Amino acid sequence: MGVSLVVHPHNPYVPTSHAECAVFYCRKTGAEPVWWFGGGFDLTPFYGFEEDAIHWHRTARDLCLPFGETFIRVTKSGATNTSTSNIVTNNAALAACSLMT
Repeated sequence: MGVSLVVHPHNPYVPTSHAECAVFYCRKTGAEPVWWFGGGFDLTPFYGFEEDAIHWHRTARDLCLPFGETFIRVTKSGATNTSTSNIVTNNAALAACSLMT
């Protein structure tokens, strides 16, 4: 079960924002249930500005810092690989960080 929020602004200079949070619960007969939280956030800019992408990535990194450098390295790699689009070729316009705990 989860919640997903998407903001589509009318101004093309303001990126579309997406955030989600979910709880996963698995139960097998005779075993203890297993559960975890997951989620993520990303931006999809229509007109990408390098300074905006840098600011967004630094803010995402600062949010992830309490979980450690390994966490940042693993989630950044996964987010970049799943967020690449053939339509957007400007790397400064891509911004994503997935949080899985």
